[in-house]
Amino acid sequence: MMKFSKSLHVTNIRFEEKAAVKAALLPGRILQVHGPPLVGKSVLVDQVISEMQNDPEREYDVKHYSIDCKTLKRCQLKYLFKLTLESMDETPRVPLTKQAATRQINSALRNNLLSHHVFVFHKCEQFCRSRTKLDFEFLEFISDIANLSGPDPGSLKITMAFTTYVKFRMFSPHIESIRVGMLSDSLDIQRLLNQYATNKPNAANYVSVIQHVLAFPEGIISTAVEFLSSSSDLPSARYLVQMVTKDRDFLAMILKKRSQEVKEWLNERELKFVQKCRPMFFLTYTKDTEEERVSKASIQSGTLSRRSA
Repeated sequence: MMKFSKSLHVTNIRFEEKAAVKAALLPGRILQVHGPPLVGKSVLVDQVISEMQNDPEREYDVKHYSIDCKTLKRCQLKYLFKLTLESMDETPRVPLTKQAATRQINSALRNNLLSHHVFVFHKCEQFCRSRTKLDFEFLEFISDIANLSGPDPGSLKITMAFTTYVKFRMFSPHIESIRVGMLSDSLDIQRLLNQYATNKPNAANYVSVIQHVLAFPEGIISTAVEFLSSSSDLPSARYLVQMVTKDRDFLAMILKKRSQEVKEWLNERELKFVQKCRPMFFLTYTKDTEEERVSKASIQSGTLSRRSA
């Protein structure tokens, strides 16, 4: 199997989503970027901030603080406070509470009032698993930091953003939600295929296949590198479907991490049920969609049992 660099550069796609994210990254605001797994939510936000930092016409210098919440659990909010401070090169003080962390962040940021400070919390879905007090403390924490901003010229300029595949239900004029969906735009798909397929195929011939099979950036790039970069004849669109969907090594390469996470979402009975499903190509599997699928199956099973009784 052909290997390729994991540092994927996909700056020439999703122009509409990037414009929406950039417009939402205003001081005092909170931005939620949500959508299915694997669609590149974190990459998109990071690219927008990078473009803001490199904009010669920007009004303020942009400081970017990145916090990876992937391994955190709902009961580990004190580690979230610690990671946030460490992203600013600050040493957390003891005892580390939400109030103490917010005060320390405020004190550190006030040393640089001329910059626009943007905090991005990546992969925050675990904070929205259930309606408990701990789940809301995450939102309270980022709200407290955002509220340090002020409208006056000498005030702090702070924006909070977070990515998640489980949408948080939030209602506030200062909070905006932007959905990043599957990468189905035909021009975006063609751009990626042309960029990563060394054999330079007629990308338009494969757009429909990609839209139905692997409509997310890494899937498209992997398809281009693995199947459209050979020096021999390029496969037909119909044959490409068979190659992509039946090559277990290829699928494992791009889906292994996500398949391991599925085992954490579902119990053994639910996993067996999912294995019996025969979807057309691939559906987007998240904890929420699988719980809904299993619930519907249980209801249907109960209905059939009552009818037969």
